[in-house]
Amino acid sequence: MEDYAFPKFIPCSDTAFLITLGDAISQQLHHKVITLYNSLRCQLPVGVTALIPTYCAIMVVYDPMVTTPHHLQPGLENLIAGLNYRNQTPYGQVIEVPVCYGGRFGPDLFQVARHCDMTPEEVISHHSTVEYSIFMIGASPGFPFLEGLDPKLSIPYHTTPRIRVPAGSIGIANTQTGIYVVESPGDWQLIGRTPLQLFRPNHVSPLCYQIGDRIRFVPIKKEKYFQIQQKEAP
Repeated sequence: MEDYAFPKFIPCSDTAFLITLGDAISQQLHHKVITLYNSLRCQLPVGVTALIPTYCAIMVVYDPMVTTPHHLQPGLENLIAGLNYRNQTPYGQVIEVPVCYGGRFGPDLFQVARHCDMTPEEVISHHSTVEYSIFMIGASPGFPFLEGLDPKLSIPYHTTPRIRVPAGSIGIANTQTGIYVVESPGDWQLIGRTPLQLFRPNHVSPLCYQIGDRIRFVPIKKEKYFQIQQKEAP
């Protein structure tokens, strides 16, 4: 049954509000978010300066000297009502990310294996045979929150965060996996690391992916890691 409580328009500040399309994390709901996001990007309403998509909502940033939420809402409601969500074809591109699992690159791999009653090789296999959807980018610069993790790999966050998580680290927490594209504190379980430089702040397009794209992890050996790392060096 359709939930008529949505969409909701929720003020965030004097320059932004949320368009919330639901209250769950699901592929179906996120498909709606991406459909609306792409439609708005094609014809940005006058006065809107930025769109920030999330799991189940889009933040609309606007210039208060040009427009107001009260002025924008009727048009947005009409747009949402007219969108066709039936096409479930995945959006975006598929990006392969090489990962060296375990050892110093994935110091929590054995802990994850014990928690999940698997061998480290089984954890790697389960983690790398899935195509993950980028549901949100944030928390730290470029960090992609990826949906599609095998429930068998679910494991809690660390109770005490690490002060420094190396850039490129691949983590698992609860039902999600993600990539620390810059060095930062973090409490996810680290199972591997990619040698790719996924965040290049001085480039016109700092990231090689966006929300709606999909990521596939490809296991590599340590030797291959260092070969790619050398090529990636600025």
